[in-house]
Amino acid sequence: MVPGQPYTIPAGNPFIGNPAFRDEIWALGLRNPYRFSFDRVTGDLLIADVGQSALEEVNFQAANAGGGQNYGWRLMEGNQCFNPGAGCESSDFTMPAFQYQNAGARGSIIGGYRYRGSVNPALQGSYIVGDFCSGEILAARLESNQQWAQEVLLDTALMISSFAEDDNGELLVVDLNGTVYRLLAPLAIWPASGTYLTSQSIDLAVILASQQAAVTGYAVALNGQGVSSALDSCGIVAVVAGDGISLRCPDIPLSSLGAGSHTLRVELQFNNGSVLRSSATWQILEVVN
Repeated sequence: MVPGQPYTIPAGNPFIGNPAFRDEIWALGLRNPYRFSFDRVTGDLLIADVGQSALEEVNFQAANAGGGQNYGWRLMEGNQCFNPGAGCESSDFTMPAFQYQNAGARGSIIGGYRYRGSVNPALQGSYIVGDFCSGEILAARLESNQQWAQEVLLDTALMISSFAEDDNGELLVVDLNGTVYRLLAPLAIWPASGTYLTSQSIDLAVILASQQAAVTGYAVALNGQGVSSALDSCGIVAVVAGDGISLRCPDIPLSSLGAGSHTLRVELQFNNGSVLRSSATWQILEVVN
């Protein structure tokens, strides 16, 4: 025990015996970490750090890192110089895993968890965060190039103040106004991300289940553009049934899309002002006779 304190200090803490720092300190250079969590599978630590005025950041510390990292504040905000405005870089600093700008309505990151549940298989391994000011819920996935790719999952009217993780690894979203929401998997694209052949045809289906509000509109884009002629020609049909809606486009020949990587993004708008987005990436291989 520390005299006068209701806690002990682990013997392996990185600054024990260093007169420049308190023995309790594990990491330096954080401005306002809100919040941090451990990956229940790997033990890695992810720290969402609220920025000053320009950048919101997430810092990553591997389970075997040992502590003592310096994340740069207040010489740096994210990967940019803050005070001083130039010449602040140092090899002693650990740069953010990823960051985003305080642009539009965004302004205060709320850290969540790396998703390890089963309800949302497409999110497996993604780090889920929110923004208190914009109400957005974002997923960040570590790609094969070791860069984190960010995606907006849901644009809500919530004042997101925290996340929680249940025993099964499913996530809860806490609204400052007093309601706790469960993060479900209401929007599914079939076929899902995967590898396909130009000789195949697919029946595209975008299905929304457990509808919380009426769908007022939708947008579909392929590779960042409006739907291709292949999707246009099949005639996307919207079908409302029970508590959900589906957008269907049958018998699309993948030869019309061509070999390569194709990303389909779908956006649904609701009458309560929220927006739901999802995407699937198809790697299409050319058939060689």
